[in-house]
Parts: sequence; C-alpha cells; structure tokens
Amino acid sequence: MNSNIPDKCDVVVIGGGPAGSIASGILAKKGFEVVVLEKEKFPRNIVGESIIPTFWKFTDLIDASEDIENEGFLQKTGGIVAWEGQTKTLSFKSFGINRNALHVERDRFDQILLNKVREKGGSVFEQTKVKHVDISNPNEAIVSYQNTITGESHVIKAKYVIDASGQRALFSKQKRSREFDKDFGFQAVWGYFDKSNFYDKNLKIRTFEERYDHGGMTVVSDIGNWGWSWKIMLREKVSVGIILSNEHQSSFKAGGTTLEERFDSFSKEIPLVGNMLLESNLISGSVKSIRDYAYKSTDLVYENCFLAGDAAAFVDPISSEGVPVSMYGGYLAAWAVSNSLRKPYRKEFYKNVFAQEYDKRLKIFKILAYPSKQVPDHLFKLGQKIIHSFSEQELLLILAQSKMTGRFETLNKLLGSNSVSREVKEVDLVTPTLL
Repeated sequence: MNSNIPDKCDVVVIGGGPAGSIASGILAKKGFEVVVLEKEKFPRNIVGESIIPTFWKFTDLIDASEDIENEGFLQKTGGIVAWEGQTKTLSFKSFGINRNALHVERDRFDQILLNKVREKGGSVFEQTKVKHVDISNPNEAIVSYQNTITGESHVIKAKYVIDASGQRALFSKQKRSREFDKDFGFQAVWGYFDKSNFYDKNLKIRTFEERYDHGGMTVVSDIGNWGWSWKIMLREKVSVGIILSNEHQSSFKAGGTTLEERFDSFSKEIPLVGNMLLESNLISGSVKSIRDYAYKSTDLVYENCFLAGDAAAFVDPISSEGVPVSMYGGYLAAWAVSNSLRKPYRKEFYKNVFAQEYDKRLKIFKILAYPSKQVPDHLFKLGQKIIHSFSEQELLLILAQSKMTGRFETLNKLLGSNSVSREVKEVDLVTPTLL
C-alpha cells in the first residue's frame, strides 16, 4: 500500500487523463492540495489521436505547451473528407489559427500532462483504483480506493471530488445516472497499421518515410448512412478506426472469422482510406472494439462531486473535439472548485454555472454528430439558444468541419443570419485531385 497517500486534502481528482490533468494542474498551480488517483500505470494505450488546435489554450494554463511542442508529435496539417461521393479538404491556416493541430500518441501525450501536474505540486498516485465516493456529507467527501498491486484498501477525505475517470464513468455508474444514447447505438472498431501513404498540406501523396518532414492530413470517409472512418498518421504507426451503424454489421462480419481479419478487410475497402493501406500490414493484437459508446450523465455535478471529460459524457468523435472538450470540462471543474473553496458561501452559484456551461457544450457536440436531416426537433430548438456561446473562430472551424461531413445545414440553420454563418462560406474548402 502506498503510505504516501494522505488521509485528507482539498480536492481528489479521479483519473489522470486530459480532463483530470487539466483540472488538477490548474488547482495545484493555484496552491490547493490536490491528490490524483489513477487506476492505470502511465504510459497507457488509449485511442483519440487527432487533436485540433483549440487544445493549446488549456495546456497553456498548466504550462504544458512547451513540453508538448518539444515532444515532436506529427503535425496535423488539415483534413481530407470523402463524403457522399465528394471529397473536400481544409487547412487550419484558413481560419487564422497559427498554432498546430497534432497527431499524437495518446500514451505519451497524456503522460506529459500528468507529469506537469506533479511539477505543479499535485500528488499523483498511479495503480490506485477508486472504488466508491461517499458524498453524504456535503462538506467532506470520502473516497474509497484500492492499490491494484497489493489489493489493500483505504480512504481519503476531501472537500471536493472531480471525477475524470474516463469511460469507466465511476460516479455516474455509482449513481446509476449514465444514460446511453439510442440514436448512437453503433459499434466502434479501431486498430493500427505499420505504415501507409498520406497526403501532405499541398495534397501531394507522400510515403510513410516522409512523415516527419510533412506531417499529415487526417482522413475521414463515410461508409453509408451514419457510418464513417478515420485514418491518422502517427510517428511509428497509423491509426484507423471505423464507426459502424447497424446496417454495416453484416458486411463487416462477412470479412473474416476473427475481429482482426474483419477489420483488416473492411478498412482496405473504405473509399480514400483503403487506397492508402494497400501495402500496409495490420499490427497484430492492436484491434479493439466497443458498442453503444455514446452516453451522458443526467447530472454533471452532485453536491461536492463534479464530473468532467468522458466521465461526464461521450458523443460521436467525428469533429475531433473529444480531447479539447474533455479539457474544457476539467478547466470548468477547476474553476468551480477553486472559487467554491475560496468563497464557500457562493458554492451553489459556481455549481450551477459549471453545470449550465458544460451542458451547453456537450449538447452542441451531440447536435454536430447528427446528419443534418436527422436532428431531433427538441435538440435543434435547444441548439438555437446556445450556439452563440462559442467564439467566432471556433464556430468557423466547427462549421467548416460540418460542411465537409454533411452536418453543415444544421449549424447554418442554427446560426440564422449571424455573420459567422456567411463567413464560413468564404473559407476555401478545396476539391483535391486524389488517387
């Protein structure tokens, strides 16, 4: 048992991923006593490697940006989308964004963030699994945890808890408040190939050996109604993922007797993606799968426990906003907790602001995941009320991404006569000459 874990602290953060690291890093930097309890031993493998440049504003807050820049991740120079028979591409430079988007190995990226928490004074304990959170006392939560090596259990008391436990969603499972979205009852399958060709920012085809000099475009291709795929260049391998709607289940299963055989066969038939993988080999043991991946907790804050990142909600990752939105949840939780610790008489106000603002962002990205003609009326009406909470630059980027994947009309209607709606039409979405 790690005897260094204190019996009390100001804040316990469950999980050391992007949401947990941003939250704990901010709080530790402000001088609060923060304890991070992380189930895994970092570095650990996790998917979600394409990160758009909105993430930098959060890594700046914990002084992690320089370390990320020095790591040498591949630059994401833009995106190419093959959708409904048309192919479009965009560059982030078109939006006046001067900081790079990245293709990252998440094991290393997340480790950089968690190490920064330690540098800021946060106490990080890995291989420590939280089993239960007792919030019956609104002034002091009791967190029960277990050392995954020795099996020994103990408790730590904290004034506040931030659950950033990822898709384990510890607290919402405990409260039985996690609701799965029936509209997104799909299967996600992903794995890694040893190499592939790729397009550079000038839409020239490059070999895998040229990846360090030219970065790479994220490739997205539709595979019928709601289904889609991704291909992301990494430093030593290539990430490929498939989102399978119900209509594709039978064709996917026909591709082989094992999950790896089916994934390999299906990936190489996908428009645009498959052409790049013809001389690639699937890395054995790399394929993973999950069903019914979209969910949200009915509440985002309970007494003195805040939910952030995938512990709060997960929607379809088509906009590459997963990591920045998780970081936003961690930032917002840190804001609410730090202010509540300093001004306890206003804690209900900070809780309400956290819940309202975080819920807005989660609902917008749920709307983004729907094809334009299939957005439920109640969500569309809600979206009209909250769409303007985004910055103009962020809206422009979201609109351009949506335009490329058949989601543009929804957001265009949400914005109405707003000037951003007109400006996005002037963004140069190039029709490239492809294989």
